[in-house]
Amino acid sequence: MTRSLFVGVAALLAAAVSAGWAGTAEAQSYGFATFSAVVKANGVTARSSGVQKSTHSGTGLYLIDFLREVNTCSIVGGPRGVQGGQVSVTDVSGNPKQIKVRTFSRAGQAADLSFVVLVNCAS
Repeated sequence: MTRSLFVGVAALLAAAVSAGWAGTAEAQSYGFATFSAVVKANGVTARSSGVQKSTHSGTGLYLIDFLREVNTCSIVGGPRGVQGGQVSVTDVSGNPKQIKVRTFSRAGQAADLSFVVLVNCAS
């Protein structure tokens, strides 16, 4: 992904989270639900919608538990702030309500970074 596209995706994620539209009754009335999480580098959830908890499990490794199953949803993540870096998001086998987030420095090394995750689920 090019840097400008990556920055655009991160900006879109931040706007969706900041707008507070994620997970609202209005969103669900259109046949989908959107959940989000803004997570600090230490694993503490700064803001969220539909999130039960977030956990920092190791260097650059985080687990996010949602209030509903998200294993069939579209999930995208990006770094938060100006530090840059990369974010990888995957579902967790055997736990449909949990996702695994890995964060990496610009050099590709596992690193603790703040990030944003946006989950879009068709109802």
